[in-house]
Amino acid sequence: MFQLFKSNFYNFEATRILSTTSAEGCETAEFLEAMGKMRQHDPESWYRAWSEQSQRAEVTAREAVHRGCIEAARGAASGYMLPYMLPWSGTDERFLQSAKRSITMFREAIPYMETRVMVLKIPYQDHVSMPAYLYLPAASRRMRGAGANRTPIIISCGGADSTQEELYFVAAAAGVNLGYAVLTFDGPGQGLFLKKNKTAMGPDFEVVSGRVLDYLDDLVAGNPDLGLDLDRIAVMGISLGGHFALRSSIDARIKACVTVDLFYGLWRLALKRMPGWLAKMGTSGWLPEQAFNALIYLQMVAHFPMRWEMELSMGILGTSTPGDMLRRCQSLDLDVAPDGKGKITDWIRYPVLLTGAPSSVYASPDESTMVIYEALSQISEEQKETWIPKEVGQGGLTAKVGAWGLLAQRSLQFLDKHLHVVRTSKGNGDVS
Repeated sequence: MFQLFKSNFYNFEATRILSTTSAEGCETAEFLEAMGKMRQHDPESWYRAWSEQSQRAEVTAREAVHRGCIEAARGAASGYMLPYMLPWSGTDERFLQSAKRSITMFREAIPYMETRVMVLKIPYQDHVSMPAYLYLPAASRRMRGAGANRTPIIISCGGADSTQEELYFVAAAAGVNLGYAVLTFDGPGQGLFLKKNKTAMGPDFEVVSGRVLDYLDDLVAGNPDLGLDLDRIAVMGISLGGHFALRSSIDARIKACVTVDLFYGLWRLALKRMPGWLAKMGTSGWLPEQAFNALIYLQMVAHFPMRWEMELSMGILGTSTPGDMLRRCQSLDLDVAPDGKGKITDWIRYPVLLTGAPSSVYASPDESTMVIYEALSQISEEQKETWIPKEVGQGGLTAKVGAWGLLAQRSLQFLDKHLHVVRTSKGNGDVS
């Protein structure tokens, strides 16, 4: 595949942004102009370039609103990415500021979207709520047939560095166009919920998704006019979000799961992201903690992608040192079931689509997708499927970056099948 950058890290992130163009995430020329202002291995130039484009997009959107050009107003809302400078490092306040600005612009665009969007707050704990969006299909996109008054639901789980605003481009835009309601949210260790509340990610994401499902139950009970079908709820997640989606599927209220390019556990992943001997020496106590951390910090200074990855991991897991972070990774594993007995995969009873990416940044399909496929022993061969495209253009990159349209097609085909949705030639769905 053609490389925009020599660095695989920046090339991946650039392709990720370009993937949003089909859902009006950015203009092609806007993207190319920003690329022209970036320098190799220079995260600050990345920040400046997207900051400038974001400011231009905001001016364009406000002018469009003033002149009544609704289509332009919706398409011009855009954020920019700050790939490091986390608030717990104490180095830069722009991280939280840029996140808030991106969210503000996204929410200002909501009234101009064709779909109805509900801005929600899902109770979590200690009077803290998880921000969420519920996207409802327009009347012309809703399911038809015997079950037309009830709309199937997709819960989209975020991952390590994604935000629920980005999930609009991955799952929500395509989902509502095909008649699904889509719920996105930022949980512990994710998006604004992390940046604002410093709420770390825990190993039991099934508890988090359980609260989301409880909230849905109450929302539907209090708002029957929404027409949501609680008997047809699916969950979808990408990368770490795929791990979370699979964990969420142990809840019997989830009737289907799409888990994209997931990995079995964070500890196994960590052993591949650094020399295994170094990770084991640091966590076993053979190498003094202070010396281990010092070695990691030196590598972080010399290699920016590692710095970004380590700071992100420490931040989302609520740890302050690399050693603490690695120990915390050991608890995020599918081998650990909620009751402490068996594995997460032993609890899953409903259909699962697992995808893999041969050009994965993290885990190969043989080490992740196929291992998990075999571990899903409680569901039949007819209820579990794999999709492992070989070519980058067909979804071979991690998180199906660069092929989100194809990802949406394959995912929704799977969900249609197992949630009993039959498409007409015009694309409308009949709920049987």
